[in-house]
Amino acid sequence: MTRLGCILAGVVALQSAHGGSPPGYEVEGTLEVQNYRQGNLIKHLRYDFAFAVQGPRWYFRIDDYNVKDSRGNPLIHRNESGSEGNEIYMLAVSSSSARAPIVGKLTNIVQGAVSLGQVPLYDGDRRLLWIAFASGGYLAREKKPKWGLPWPLPNNYPDDYFQMDFVRHKTPPGLPDEMTYRSPGYFFGASSAKGVVPKRVDYPAPFNHGFVAAQYRVTGITNIGELELPLGFEMTRFAPRLERTNSQEFIPVQVWVARVSKVEGLRRMGFLPVITQEGEVEVLDYRFRDEALKLRELRYTIEDKKWRSMSDPAIKRMSEAQRNIAISRIEARKKREPQRIVAILGVLLVAGVPLVYLVLYVFRQRIDTKAFNSPEATKTQPIRKP
Repeated sequence: MTRLGCILAGVVALQSAHGGSPPGYEVEGTLEVQNYRQGNLIKHLRYDFAFAVQGPRWYFRIDDYNVKDSRGNPLIHRNESGSEGNEIYMLAVSSSSARAPIVGKLTNIVQGAVSLGQVPLYDGDRRLLWIAFASGGYLAREKKPKWGLPWPLPNNYPDDYFQMDFVRHKTPPGLPDEMTYRSPGYFFGASSAKGVVPKRVDYPAPFNHGFVAAQYRVTGITNIGELELPLGFEMTRFAPRLERTNSQEFIPVQVWVARVSKVEGLRRMGFLPVITQEGEVEVLDYRFRDEALKLRELRYTIEDKKWRSMSDPAIKRMSEAQRNIAISRIEARKKREPQRIVAILGVLLVAGVPLVYLVLYVFRQRIDTKAFNSPEATKTQPIRKP
């Protein structure tokens, strides 16, 4: 029996350990990303990834081998994240490949983070992996997914600039089989002034009628029990070749290729990242974000290797204290506003009185000069003898 056959034969037994819960799965593989400029390859990136998924719950680990320290030594940057509902927990860790392998003891905790939602706020490469291998539970509830782009969009572009269409696999967990991103046929020029709406610029024909900007497709399917999962995917992002007149050619901008090396039934018992390192871990908690009060995150440290829930007494006290400070600042600003207006008016009044006199003086001088130079004033008067 082949290795894959042995894995599949053991799946049924693994599924029974999870009772009446939906069947879960684990996937491991590699992702390679190629970045191009004017059709020429300029960067080649590589990542290792792993997923554990059961319905809407998931765990995701990615190891980035493309980072170097200040001395140019290669680093391995690991980012773990997970969700068991509507909260997402993330943990970033670094380790020098020259000192210790990633499978050994990790050092240099970077940061932890917690946010609300079902879709992780990843950068493009990690977001694409999550869509490919862990979005089935989300797609079961959301027919029109809002998971952003697999590449960064300039700040002056609307979120819906690209039209995204996708086809789900018919067999659970219903991951995407295909995705197509279409450009509307125009782009926005750079805006140099803050608050100025950038100018819309149409692509030259025939691209001004819209075109396919990126395509995603699964390159293979395997089954594990009643589930069918991707064995890999390819995605290519295109741009029109504009340097040639009346050209209908496209050039690559980015190419993503994922290959799965391992598929098995769910073994992981929890989906949140496990903090194993000693010492303090700084956490950025975005669950208490409040745009009206201009509160972006709550910062704190944990030392007992345990994530904090929103109902944790200490976290609630910190959040309330932060809100009270923000409210006090707003109220103090409102109280100072009338005083500031009075002060500004006073300055204008004090500065305005001499200005009024100056304007009147100049105006009077212009009138006198005009009268002095008038024909009547310059006309020679006859001298009368006494």
